[in-house]
Amino acid sequence: MEKIELALVSGSGEVLDTARVTLAQAVECYGWVEGETATAPNGKGNRWMLVVRDDAPVNPDTEAATEEVVTVEADRVVKARGKRALTVDELMPRYGTAIQAHLDAVAAERRYDGIQTGVSYRDDPRPKFAAEGEALFAWRSAVWGYAMDELGKVQAGERPVVTPAEFVAELPSFVWPEAS
Repeated sequence: MEKIELALVSGSGEVLDTARVTLAQAVECYGWVEGETATAPNGKGNRWMLVVRDDAPVNPDTEAATEEVVTVEADRVVKARGKRALTVDELMPRYGTAIQAHLDAVAAERRYDGIQTGVSYRDDPRPKFAAEGEALFAWRSAVWGYAMDELGKVQAGERPVVTPAEFVAELPSFVWPEAS
């Protein structure tokens, strides 16, 4: 059963308490009726009001939610979070995760569990596997070399911040070796 949130608001507009309840509980226990404010039984001018969320949409690749702000309006209480751009320090782990996922996805094209497994075939007695392992090894080194150089520029403010997906699109491309 879906729950709603009610806020106990003082006569001066301060949120004193909140409760997550079903609609039936809101009516039965709190005397709340949608569209109205129910007076709390303590007789101090407090009232129960519906709480609604009004959060800004956040792109997790580039933004973070800000602190929650609570506003008491005439007929409801609004809880809202804004958004802000991620800092370079917050973005760095996202770049690493996106790069590693890209490396693993390319290796998986030939059914390797990931880049580490693919690279482990460098000295395989089968020439096809050895060639693929060697190619993946060289490519992985090129990718991480490029990434470290360019991310260093981002941290130093020498190049613009881009999303992890945009950064992955810049990485050196990979070409599978011809089958032997």
